[in-house]
Amino acid sequence: MAVKGLDIFKLSPKKNCKECGSPTCMAFCMKVAQGSIEITKCPYMSEEAIALLSEATAPPMKTVTVGEHKLGGETVMMRHEKTLVNRNLFAATLATDMDDAKIEARIEGIKKVDYERIGEREMVECVFVHDAGDSAKFVELCKKAAAIEGRTVIIDTKDVDTAKAAVEAIKDNKPILNGANKDNFEAMNAIATAAGIVLGVHGADLSELHDTVAALEKAGNKNLILDVTAETVKETFANAVLVRRTAIKDGDRTFGYPSLVNLGVLCDHNEHLETALASVFVLKYGSIIVMDKIGYAEALPLYGLRQNIFTDPQKPMKVAPGIYPINGATPDDPCALTVDFALTYFLVSGELERSKVPINLLITDASGMSVLTAWAAGKFSSTSVKKFFDEFDLASKINNRTLIIPGKVAVMKGEIQDKLPEWNVVVGTREAVELVKYLRVHGYRWAMATSSSREAAERNLGLTGMLDDFPCRICGDMVERSKPDPQTFLLAMQKLGAQSPAQCAVFEDSRNGLLAGATGGFPVFLVPDLIEPTPEMQALCCATCKTLSDAIALLQ
Repeated sequence: MAVKGLDIFKLSPKKNCKECGSPTCMAFCMKVAQGSIEITKCPYMSEEAIALLSEATAPPMKTVTVGEHKLGGETVMMRHEKTLVNRNLFAATLATDMDDAKIEARIEGIKKVDYERIGEREMVECVFVHDAGDSAKFVELCKKAAAIEGRTVIIDTKDVDTAKAAVEAIKDNKPILNGANKDNFEAMNAIATAAGIVLGVHGADLSELHDTVAALEKAGNKNLILDVTAETVKETFANAVLVRRTAIKDGDRTFGYPSLVNLGVLCDHNEHLETALASVFVLKYGSIIVMDKIGYAEALPLYGLRQNIFTDPQKPMKVAPGIYPINGATPDDPCALTVDFALTYFLVSGELERSKVPINLLITDASGMSVLTAWAAGKFSSTSVKKFFDEFDLASKINNRTLIIPGKVAVMKGEIQDKLPEWNVVVGTREAVELVKYLRVHGYRWAMATSSSREAAERNLGLTGMLDDFPCRICGDMVERSKPDPQTFLLAMQKLGAQSPAQCAVFEDSRNGLLAGATGGFPVFLVPDLIEPTPEMQALCCATCKTLSDAIALLQ
């Protein structure tokens, strides 16, 4: 920064009040000098000192507000130097030379690609409306774009009269007026200033762009975006890099504004090329990236790339702790517990959604660590789980008292049960997945045979993401007499096409299940639950497996 921390400290109130969040005034001033906090965060700094220091301590790139989003404000060229602060925005294009059907399809496409990922809303933030020569149609098209909720309209026209009419029609949208150049910047500046909106500036080359921006700044407008789009991809890329470098490395604040890149102009409607170049300009340095259209095929990789680039590499990606209803879950549905590490959340929530079973996913604060890492570090424990339940008052929000914990931390079951005695703590299974894979590969037929009702059985299978892995399901409400009567297993045998119990194998964990299998004449194998098997139970079995994975060895 241009000003050192000691220089700022000399102008500070020296109260050490800690109201700014720093332990001392000196610490605060050092943070201001580093650009990590604004001088205005000090409630006792004099207006004279703020006026003196604000410009000197401001980022070389100005921060510009676009709708609900901020652009610019960057202080470095590379992400490894310092976290990038304001992510770029995407825009899809509407133009007056499109027919009505194409316009409507494009609008529906903009609305469709809108979802939440890791606590952030991913969407097409802007609508780029291009003037292809029909002024009246252009104004109506701007109105139509402004009606798309939550999107900022970019009015792209160089005609002053058309610009004035369009801005007047949608001024409540706070659009961007993109079209100022060396010939019309005075009139365009008057329109943008009167409406209090951002003005996009373009030049035939960087020299002309620099001169036009300097003239606008002299006229008092510093609410600008630089359209760096040139005739070729090479020139456009060079412009984007040079503008950023000139502002940050050379200290020329005339170029210290966010940039706009119009890929539709560069790619001649080649969707694949547009997507490839969009990924380039996410990195280097398109603050607003304009494309013809953005569907799922374009959005998913671009959103993921953007989110990875514009996150702090020193901080784990987390989701907010809380209750996440899956598949329309209500307070009467069971709960599954996991940690706030983003990857864990998406893997677990994805499997739960695939199951189609309603369940409340509980996300507890584990400092963004995975399940085992958090458990080893003491961030995921019975104490932290109890604290989470208390903070979110789950006892009053959830009626169902079934709590499923990750199978990898089954050791926590007893401790959690002690801390939450009113809850039925269940350990999520993981070994069954491997067994099913083995059976499928080697041509075995298998079934689930349970005393539970079909509703309960399918719900529990769904919770593990294995509902589709058991197409043959025999449940307690499908037979007259459930376990320990062998009817359940005999019906399963029939459904699988076996001729006798000797052609089958039964894997059980309960006394009643073992009795049912043995009574029916089936070879029975015990897979103990958390309850230690009795001598009676062991006597009914051919062998005992520690886990379902061990059953694979018996089948080979």
